[in-house]
Amino acid sequence: MPWGKYRGCELDEVPSSYLCWILEEAERVSPGLRHAIAMELGERYGDERVVTREVPRLVAPGLRAAAHELVQAGYRALAKRQHPDTGGSHDGMLRLTAVRAALLECIGPVAA
Repeated sequence: MPWGKYRGCELDEVPSSYLCWILEEAERVSPGLRHAIAMELGERYGDERVVTREVPRLVAPGLRAAAHELVQAGYRALAKRQHPDTGGSHDGMLRLTAVRAALLECIGPVAA
Protein backbone atom coordinates (compact mmCIF):
# COMPACT_ATOMS: atom_id res chain seq x y z
CA MET A 1 0.00 0.00 0.00
CA PRO A 2 1.64 3.28 -1.06
CA TRP A 3 -0.09 5.59 1.44
CA GLY A 4 -2.58 5.87 4.28
CA LYS A 5 -3.03 3.94 7.47
CA TYR A 6 -1.50 0.77 5.97
CA ARG A 7 1.38 2.42 4.10
CA GLY A 8 4.10 -0.11 3.32
CA CYS A 9 1.85 -3.13 3.79
CA GLU A 10 1.14 -5.64 1.04
CA LEU A 11 -2.47 -5.54 -0.19
CA ASP A 12 -3.12 -9.02 1.18
CA GLU A 13 -2.31 -7.68 4.67
CA VAL A 14 -4.80 -4.80 4.47
CA PRO A 15 -8.32 -5.44 5.83
CA SER A 16 -11.08 -5.80 3.25
CA SER A 17 -13.08 -3.00 4.84
CA TYR A 18 -10.22 -0.55 4.25
CA LEU A 19 -9.74 -1.69 0.66
CA CYS A 20 -13.47 -1.27 0.00
CA TRP A 21 -13.35 2.18 1.57
CA ILE A 22 -10.54 3.17 -0.80
CA LEU A 23 -12.54 2.08 -3.83
CA GLU A 24 -15.68 3.84 -2.63
CA GLU A 25 -14.42 7.04 -1.02
CA ALA A 26 -10.79 7.85 -1.71
CA GLU A 27 -10.12 10.43 -4.38
CA ARG A 28 -7.18 10.38 -6.75
CA VAL A 29 -6.54 6.64 -6.56
CA SER A 30 -4.43 5.61 -9.54
CA PRO A 31 -6.08 3.22 -12.01
CA GLY A 32 -3.32 0.68 -11.35
CA LEU A 33 -3.87 0.70 -7.59
CA ARG A 34 -7.66 0.61 -8.06
CA HIS A 35 -7.30 -2.44 -10.29
CA ALA A 36 -4.87 -4.17 -7.90
CA ILE A 37 -7.27 -3.61 -4.99
CA ALA A 38 -10.20 -4.92 -7.03
CA MET A 39 -8.23 -8.04 -7.97
CA GLU A 40 -7.18 -8.59 -4.34
CA LEU A 41 -10.77 -8.34 -3.15
CA GLY A 42 -11.90 -10.56 -5.97
CA GLU A 43 -9.34 -13.17 -4.99
CA ARG A 44 -10.51 -13.02 -1.38
CA TYR A 45 -14.15 -13.45 -2.33
CA GLY A 46 -13.78 -15.72 -5.35
CA ASP A 47 -14.72 -13.30 -8.13
CA GLU A 48 -12.38 -10.70 -9.60
CA ARG A 49 -15.37 -8.77 -10.92
CA VAL A 50 -16.83 -8.23 -7.45
CA VAL A 51 -15.67 -4.66 -7.05
CA THR A 52 -14.35 -3.56 -10.44
CA ARG A 53 -16.18 -0.48 -11.66
CA GLU A 54 -13.83 0.50 -14.40
CA VAL A 55 -11.01 -1.26 -16.14
CA PRO A 56 -7.88 0.80 -16.61
CA ARG A 57 -6.74 0.87 -20.22
CA LEU A 58 -3.05 0.19 -19.93
CA VAL A 59 -2.19 0.12 -23.64
CA ALA A 60 -2.48 2.93 -26.16
CA PRO A 61 -5.06 2.24 -28.92
CA GLY A 62 -2.35 2.02 -31.61
CA LEU A 63 -0.55 -0.77 -29.75
CA ARG A 64 -3.53 -2.91 -28.78
CA ALA A 65 -3.27 -5.38 -31.68
CA ALA A 66 0.36 -6.14 -30.78
CA ALA A 67 -0.55 -6.41 -27.09
CA HIS A 68 -3.37 -8.86 -27.90
CA GLU A 69 -0.96 -10.94 -29.98
CA LEU A 70 1.59 -10.96 -27.18
CA VAL A 71 -0.97 -12.03 -24.56
CA GLN A 72 -2.32 -14.78 -26.81
CA ALA A 73 1.18 -16.10 -27.59
CA GLY A 74 2.08 -16.14 -23.90
CA TYR A 75 -1.21 -17.83 -23.07
CA ARG A 76 -0.61 -20.59 -25.63
CA ALA A 77 2.93 -21.19 -24.40
CA LEU A 78 1.88 -21.38 -20.75
CA ALA A 79 -1.24 -23.44 -21.53
CA LYS A 80 1.00 -26.16 -22.94
CA ARG A 81 2.57 -26.48 -19.48
CA GLN A 82 -0.51 -25.83 -17.33
CA HIS A 83 -3.02 -28.05 -19.16
CA PRO A 84 -4.02 -31.15 -17.18
CA ASP A 85 -3.25 -33.38 -20.19
CA THR A 86 0.40 -32.29 -20.14
CA GLY A 87 1.08 -32.57 -16.42
CA GLY A 88 -0.50 -29.32 -15.28
CA SER A 89 -3.61 -28.90 -13.18
CA HIS A 90 -7.19 -27.84 -13.68
CA ASP A 91 -6.72 -25.01 -11.17
CA GLY A 92 -3.60 -23.85 -12.98
CA MET A 93 -5.51 -23.63 -16.26
CA LEU A 94 -8.36 -21.76 -14.58
CA ARG A 95 -5.93 -19.20 -13.13
CA LEU A 96 -4.13 -18.83 -16.46
CA THR A 97 -7.40 -18.29 -18.32
CA ALA A 98 -8.56 -15.73 -15.74
CA VAL A 99 -5.30 -13.81 -16.03
CA ARG A 100 -5.55 -13.81 -19.82
CA ALA A 101 -9.09 -12.44 -19.63
CA ALA A 102 -8.05 -9.73 -17.20
CA LEU A 103 -5.11 -8.70 -19.38
CA LEU A 104 -7.24 -8.57 -22.52
CA GLU A 105 -9.79 -6.47 -20.67
CA CYS A 106 -7.07 -4.06 -19.55
CA ILE A 107 -5.68 -3.83 -23.07
CA GLY A 108 -9.07 -2.94 -24.50
CA PRO A 109 -10.63 -3.74 -27.84
CA VAL A 110 -8.58 -3.79 -31.00
CA ALA A 111 -9.73 -1.14 -33.48
CA ALA A 112 -11.18 -2.59 -36.65
